[in-house]
Amino acid sequence: KVIWRKDKSVIEASNKYQLKQDGAVAELIIYKLQEGDAGEYCCETEHDRTSAKLAVKGMNRLVKVFILPNLT
Repeated sequence: KVIWRKDKSVIEASNKYQLKQDGAVAELIIYKLQEGDAGEYCCETEHDRTSAKLAVKGMNRLVKVFILPNLT
């Protein structure tokens, strides 16, 4: 099971967030991107954790966050 977090808060699937997993690849899609979406995103499994910082610049409307290492 994969758990996504933004600044330590758990992310649930919604109109804002789509969570996907295909084998070892976990994908977080953020819709209607805004400046408030900037922050640290974390992907956790039972045995692993990895994170990335997202900075929002410009007027993008969709962002995909891929964090690939060691997800099983």
